Amino acid sequence: MCRRPDPFGVGHPVQALTRYADEVDASLMVTGTRGASFFRGVVFGSTAERIAKRSSRPVLMVRQIPHAAYRRVLVPVDFSEWSRSSIDLAQKVAPQATLVLTHAVEIPYEGRLRLSGVAESVLARYRQAAVLEARARLQGVASVKVTPRLRTNSGDTCRVAALHDQGIGLQPSFLIGPDLLAGTLVEVMPAWRSIDLGVYAVCPSRKFVAPRSG
Repeated sequence: MCRRPDPFGVGHPVQALTRYADEVDASLMVTGTRGASFFRGVVFGSTAERIAKRSSRPVLMVRQIPHAAYRRVLVPVDFSEWSRSSIDLAQKVAPQATLVLTHAVEIPYEGRLRLSGVAESVLARYRQAAVLEARARLQGVASVKVTPRLRTNSGDTCRVAALHDQGIGLQPSFLIGPDLLAGTLVEVMPAWRSIDLGVYAVCPSRKFVAPRSG
């Protein structure tokens, strides 16, 4: 982000702002969403929207002054090379927020298949396969750097912290099962599994046991 001293200059707002952002190599452009009339916004699009379309820089459109830090950020991904950059940018803008990744799933030529008389059950299977594939690919881009704000060896403490939106945690299903069923907690990486750790039993050595007398 960058700040330019007043006066800003004279020219078309969209062209002037995007050109200056390129000149200073801005990492983020922040704009408001007020100012244009309703009719102008509908017909031509707001200045903020045109900046977002024309600029080669990330643009954050703010409708009002935030009253607190961002708690949740929705990040649409299409599995292109820009998806990882979008996630990284969201983490930088709102480092303490929960990132919600979303991807729209569509069956190729679904309309033509339906017009051709393909059974709805067949389309449902195609759709389910597409959803499963998308979920698997989401796991591939969902590597998120976690900075712990709470360190404890109490599972109950971690559970309470998660219930109060303090972050994500790794908890056994028997401890948070009721919360998952109630919807107060959700799985963010359901396909991820922790490393299996062996459990070993330790017992005293028999070398100190007195030998049996025959």
